[in-house]
Amino acid sequence: MAGYLSEIEEPAAERFFAELSDERFMTTRCPACANTFFPPRTVCPECLGDELEWVELPGTGTVYAFSQQHHAMYFKSPDVVAAVELDGCEGRVFTLLEAAFEEVEIGMPVEVTYIASPFGPTVHRFRPVC
Repeated sequence: MAGYLSEIEEPAAERFFAELSDERFMTTRCPACANTFFPPRTVCPECLGDELEWVELPGTGTVYAFSQQHHAMYFKSPDVVAAVELDGCEGRVFTLLEAAFEEVEIGMPVEVTYIASPFGPTVHRFRPVC
């Protein structure tokens, strides 16, 4: 994992993956304009402020779009991939979805889970809320 993270030169991305390894789904918030956004940034895309703070996201959202990937590189095949609209912030996350393709629906509520990957850092994926 250290080799992978040492290749990341973006401070916000480096911190994001470090937080994932502690199973915290974090992003940045601008106190100047009260904007919370994903992915995390070092500069606010609204007011260009650079005094951002880190906040934990609720780890919930809804499926915005989804598809099935038949040729997975690292995980079991086929994978269900989705764009998830996150609760409480602007932005969507592209992620693996822990559900059968036939069971997924647009607008389905989902929550974050974590995978300690043997190929690099801990990563996130989402699963349906029961």
